Amino acid sequence: MVTIGRLAREKIVKDVKELLEEKSGAVAISYVGVSANSLNEFRRKLKESGAKMLVVKNTLAKIAAEQAGVSDLGQFCQAQCALVFPCEDTIAFTKLLVDFATVNKDTVKIFGGVVEGKVLTDKDIEVMSKLPSKDYLYGQVVGAVSAPLSGLVGALSGIMRKLVYVLKAIEEKQGK
Repeated sequence: MVTIGRLAREKIVKDVKELLEEKSGAVAISYVGVSANSLNEFRRKLKESGAKMLVVKNTLAKIAAEQAGVSDLGQFCQAQCALVFPCEDTIAFTKLLVDFATVNKDTVKIFGGVVEGKVLTDKDIEVMSKLPSKDYLYGQVVGAVSAPLSGLVGALSGIMRKLVYVLKAIEEKQGK
């Protein structure tokens, strides 16, 4: 006999498994004692960035993690926790997590998780949150690549300019 409770648990496991596969992991955080306003504000910020938060029973989260191939996530599912699924920009995601934990330092704890196949402890997440954003790093790479090229263009245009001045001087000398 299949009960409604069993069907609901199977649906939850399926949904969490799909999110774990789609978002390439999750981070477990405690949220007990956080005000509803703070939690709603955090969820809004997550949604804006493309991330998501779900409160799931630990046993169901562990089963979904096993099925999704991120069984290491199970070790972080402890006490009463929520799973936070990352957005595309992992650095921005870790900044959101650490900011939320800092604002609610007495009630929120980051346990750790698995993101993009890497196991991240709470310390790893904190260190990642201090890194510059992807856009900033991309800008630095573009600047590093374009600086020598613009120097080369400047040097070549200087040579061309000097050649024009020499030819102009020769023309003036021959014209006299």
